[in-house]
Amino acid sequence: MLKQIAGSLLTIFFMSMLTFNIQQTHANQNDEKENISIRGEYQENLYKAGGFVNADFTSLDDVYIAGGEIDFKASVQKDLFLAGGSIIIQDSQAQLAAVAGGTLSISQSNFRELILAGGNIQLDSGSISDDLVAAGGNIRINQDVKVGGSSNLAGGKVTIKGQFLGNVRVYAKDLYLAPSTIIKGSLSYYAEEVEIDPKAQILGDRILLPKLDHEMGTGTLISGIFLMILFFIGALFIAPLLSLFFPKLVFEANTQVRENFWSILGKGTLIILLMPITLTLLFISILGFPFAMASLPFIAAAFILAWSIAAFIIGNQLYIWLNKTETSSSKNTKARFGWTILGTFVLNTIVLIPFLGFIFCLLATLVGFGALCETAYKLSKKSSS
Repeated sequence: MLKQIAGSLLTIFFMSMLTFNIQQTHANQNDEKENISIRGEYQENLYKAGGFVNADFTSLDDVYIAGGEIDFKASVQKDLFLAGGSIIIQDSQAQLAAVAGGTLSISQSNFRELILAGGNIQLDSGSISDDLVAAGGNIRINQDVKVGGSSNLAGGKVTIKGQFLGNVRVYAKDLYLAPSTIIKGSLSYYAEEVEIDPKAQILGDRILLPKLDHEMGTGTLISGIFLMILFFIGALFIAPLLSLFFPKLVFEANTQVRENFWSILGKGTLIILLMPITLTLLFISILGFPFAMASLPFIAAAFILAWSIAAFIIGNQLYIWLNKTETSSSKNTKARFGWTILGTFVLNTIVLIPFLGFIFCLLATLVGFGALCETAYKLSKKSSS
């Protein structure tokens, strides 16, 4: 009964927060509507999020876009970050492009470096002057694709037909190299089913990689549960302390979420999608393994900070609603500390509710990560100016 009551109240709470942010979005942020079109020239960082995004523009700085469907055709002078359900990229260019989604299709585009993560990934044509990294269910690299640097591929089914000037490393269930394939470096691979056409050109060495061990022992499971408990306990104590000693950080994060909810959610989604893919690719490479291990404590700390920020936002919103005021609890030290404890308790309680807890936990993590990164960027920009 208690869980049902809590679930009902928290559902109303979340829907109210979502409604509030939608109203704020329609009132103040034209670029965050459900369907958005991006045109023209942009000279500073560009952040966009929507249901369907149609982009045809020029940017002199970094670009961050999240959406259900993204139709992208743009010239980006610096780095490009995309996250969505279905993403089509045509006639585009960027320095580094990091793209994550369900279905990815890229044609007639040029990048210095390209990082891809998705269910179905298809590169039809274009060039990557340096390195290519891709992880997904199905990866297909067609004949008109040219990669200048090294390539690291991990997927269920990997089909290679293009030209590679550097080394190629593949982990897959099924691997196929077509007659048009040209690899001027070495080919390192592991696959359960391998078909290399006799006409495929591999000028370097062929190296068979060892099978990855995916089995999880009892010790690993216990360690995982122990770390999860430590995570929630850590967040329970860190969130109030964060609000007490770093009020500027949490207050700015809360402001960003209230004013740019969809943009923050999109950025958090992009980060969460790219993080496990990047870690996986680092772990399977000899040189990247130490960096992956060294990054784990920092990633854990980032998760706790993101969770703590989400707890503060919930506590602050409860303070505003229950006191029927527009004044934030951040302006009062005791109120800020107390309501953050309440927000942390509420957030950690929601996790116990079946299904609803997972959904709420996921949204809180995405928003917390987006707010953390956006706030850190803005505060560092202010301090440097």
